[in-house]
Amino acid sequence: MPTEGRWRIERVVYWKDGYAVVAVRNEEGQRHTAVGTMPAPVKGTWVRMETEPYVHPRYGERLRVVRYLGLAPPPSKALKKIEPYLKLGFSERAATWLAERFGPRSEQAFERPQRLLVDGVPREVLTRVFPGLERLLGALVELHEEGHTAPPLFLIAQRSGLDKAEIEAQAARARKQRLIVEELGRYGLVEPYRTERSIAEALGYRLRRGRGLRLTPPAGHALSDEQARIFKLVREHRVVVLTGGPGSGKTTTIATLLAAPEMHRLRFAIAAPTGKAARRIAEVARLPAETLHRLLGLGEARRPLYHARNPLPLDLLVVDETSMLDAEVAAFLADALSPSTTVVFVGDPDQLPPVGPGQFLRDLMEHAATLRLTKVFRQAEDSPIVDAAYAVREGRMPLADGERLRLVPLEAGADRDALAALVSEIQRLAELTGSPPQVLVPGNAGALG
Repeated sequence: MPTEGRWRIERVVYWKDGYAVVAVRNEEGQRHTAVGTMPAPVKGTWVRMETEPYVHPRYGERLRVVRYLGLAPPPSKALKKIEPYLKLGFSERAATWLAERFGPRSEQAFERPQRLLVDGVPREVLTRVFPGLERLLGALVELHEEGHTAPPLFLIAQRSGLDKAEIEAQAARARKQRLIVEELGRYGLVEPYRTERSIAEALGYRLRRGRGLRLTPPAGHALSDEQARIFKLVREHRVVVLTGGPGSGKTTTIATLLAAPEMHRLRFAIAAPTGKAARRIAEVARLPAETLHRLLGLGEARRPLYHARNPLPLDLLVVDETSMLDAEVAAFLADALSPSTTVVFVGDPDQLPPVGPGQFLRDLMEHAATLRLTKVFRQAEDSPIVDAAYAVREGRMPLADGERLRLVPLEAGADRDALAALVSEIQRLAELTGSPPQVLVPGNAGALG
């Protein structure tokens, strides 16, 4: 039976199109993860919900949101924290957001207005603090949440409802207030712009100066001539990108590089943007690996242990799954690199997207020494999945391969009956093959998800 209660939103794990996954705490201090439909949640707010417990097959015990009943008045202690913002005329939701981000001293929130232009800022804050600019700034913030640090004009127009002349007029005012920047005919928020500039300056120096490490291929290695080029690039450059499609041998190439006889006297580390990616490279390379957050000592306060004044004590750093690296973490990493460190970034920009704004790997490949592996080794060269993956990335229609790869045509915008038929086909194939199917979809939201 669903029960009604008051919950404080401790953390927003996910929210899109009304569907939320949030970490919550009740007045007794019990913590849970709640899943269900609700308006855009704000960390720190108290809400009333009808919930019921259930067990997710993968994530364990959770609360299902049966009915969202709206905001709830905060306890007296929480009310004291947001009171300075309430006195300024902000709603409870906006006041809670401001207090969570800047603390109870309201003057800190407004002394540098650029700091308000971050993901999740309530539209009320934009309207009150930046009157007449809220549509432009709101569009830039929303697009930044979706990964755009310098969106094209047509996207800003679509999101803001402003025409070109209105955008340019508001942008001129926003530039005077140092809220946005303009470069190459595009507009972007100041803080993300500074982040990307810091990456360019830190890595640009490395791209222009210095050689890398002189490493020798280990005896009896099994690298192809294409893969073995990694040794030449690492010797001649401080920044190297290793890329290639699925099954092209990127991990094998890195494992062989790290098996060079000179490595026993060098300090090195392997890192990745996520724990899952770090565990995978550690298993395949049979070497220790960690997340970039752990490597940098980057906690919730976003103040890394390693930085320009205390750089990472490494001769070689390998960063796997770099396509997932967002601009903010890339900036922390670039700042923490010692002048003598050689870095190898590994990844495929056509695979896993960044976990935050920016397209670090794709941009880096335009300037850094890059080894692109083209020969497929993994999963057997005749694997229909690998063949299909390469066909899609090259803009070709994949070819069916008997029962190993079935193509089921589905029109864009297909209704639920068509999707139900697709599910039935997948179930039939699972029964036919005796193997559980692996289903990949572009996203989990919507009917297809």
